[in-house]
Amino acid sequence: MKRSDTQLTEAKRYHLYTMRKQNTSIREIVKGMGRSHTTLSRELTWNTCLKGYRYQQAQHKVDLQHTEKPKAVKLTRVNIQFQPSGARMG
Repeated sequence: MKRSDTQLTEAKRYHLYTMRKQNTSIREIVKGMGRSHTTLSRELTWNTCLKGYRYQQAQHKVDLQHTEKPKAVKLTRVNIQFQPSGARMG
């Protein structure tokens, strides 16, 4: 799955923010957004502070998480040449 299929985009976070400012229920927002109500509820729970839901801070937090996570290591000849004793390549 692509990241866009599993997580909210910045545009969808902004949409959620504006609709919540208008006191629209989560179930009503879901109808127009095409997401599960639990996804939006979770987003609001994780990213609401004393001042309310902040879509820019939520997006910034997600961006930081993705830049800080470890990257996959690509195998090269240098990586492949090291084999512990008794290991078989097959």
